Amino acid sequence: MKALGNGSGFSRIYQSAYFTDNNDLIIIDMGDTSYHKLQKMDLTKYNDIYLFITHTHFDHVGGLPIFVQYVYYVLGKTPIIVAPSKEVRKDLYQLLKIGDIFKNMYKLKIADKLKKDFFVTAIKTYHTPGYLKDKCFGYVFLDNGIHTIYTGDTFTIEPFRPFIKNTSSLYIDISAHYGKVHLKLDEILDELKIYAKNGTKIYLMHLDDKNFVMNAIKGIKNIHIF
Repeated sequence: MKALGNGSGFSRIYQSAYFTDNNDLIIIDMGDTSYHKLQKMDLTKYNDIYLFITHTHFDHVGGLPIFVQYVYYVLGKTPIIVAPSKEVRKDLYQLLKIGDIFKNMYKLKIADKLKKDFFVTAIKTYHTPGYLKDKCFGYVFLDNGIHTIYTGDTFTIEPFRPFIKNTSSLYIDISAHYGKVHLKLDEILDELKIYAKNGTKIYLMHLDDKNFVMNAIKGIKNIHIF
């Protein structure tokens, strides 16, 4: 898995990632900074482009309408957008409708109906207590055979614990300076050290203070900045 950005909602480059499976491209979230990076890449070589959405905060979906237009009009492809639930699918449809994106320009699927070797499951998590309560998710993928957990934005690790294995890669949302809607690094680091000691490769993302995080994990094996 590669990063299109690892920053928090108030950063210059938003959190997003991608990996490939055979000739397919799998992208996770689409802030506007992610779209600008993808626009510079050669996307014509991929058969299908899948876009998994974790939740609909704008640092994660702000670039979605223009990306669909770009893929459809410029690349001549129909992107496959994957929503983690029926409720999120409804919200994404409305977002695309407001953006003047017609239904023939994309496919909008629910994660649990997707039958692809690279996809395992969606995991409901908890991020903000407002409108998006019960509408925030992480995912489990098989990234070239590697059991990969991607938390999305979350303030708890609880829903992901059953999926963490010694062979896993764990991409986890953390915050240096604030909790409540994100996992605070100093509150979760001891648990992450245990997973890392047992062999899980951990990548910290959605960073609000990169230097602080780098110093906090300095010298810890298997914990990295994404």
